Amino acid sequence: MNKRLFLLLILIFSTILGIFADELFENEYFIKSLEYKELAEKAYDDAEYEKTIEYSRLAAEYAEKSDKYIEFMLKKFRANTALVTAERRIRYAQAINLPEDEPELFNKANQLAVDARKMFESEDFDNSRIASLEAIELLKDIKKKASNTKPKYYVVQLNVNRRDCFWIIASYDFIYGDPTLWEKIYEANKDKLADPDNPDLIHPGTILEIPEIDGETREGTHNPEK
Repeated sequence: MNKRLFLLLILIFSTILGIFADELFENEYFIKSLEYKELAEKAYDDAEYEKTIEYSRLAAEYAEKSDKYIEFMLKKFRANTALVTAERRIRYAQAINLPEDEPELFNKANQLAVDARKMFESEDFDNSRIASLEAIELLKDIKKKASNTKPKYYVVQLNVNRRDCFWIIASYDFIYGDPTLWEKIYEANKDKLADPDNPDLIHPGTILEIPEIDGETREGTHNPEK
């Protein structure tokens, strides 16, 4: 992989992959391949042909390792995307009482999501993605099962994998399904924050009121821990 292509991929990844961009920048194999490539070129110019051959070999070796590393990171990204979607679908299913209405369906999908998380953490990204996609498929029609009523209150959660913030909360399907509406929740709950001027500081257990939009009906409290 040439330097220009790699830098282009980095630019794309920094926009799309988010948490994985930093890891891609730390691709030591690509850096090593460039270093050996430059050494090979210098050795060739100096007529040191044995060194040229050795440096070229090392450059090719590290370039191959770099390709494998990028492939690994792409698998990680795809698995993470599927996992986040599956876990969000599980939370939505909880919000519309699917565990009570269709416990068998919910338990099967939830177990797949739990297994997908475990496989992701053990870097079994291919099977993690498969499990996540199966969970998503099982719950693909849950919006049809939901009523027009959504929770009026939301209890902020302590999630080590994806910390609740106004942006994340607004993105939940059972809230707004649109993260850009986060300020509506923030403005309605400033008085509940430790620092009303800092929307990034939101403590687990805080009960947020969700403003109604577009004539929707909201009632009850959504608390995944109950």
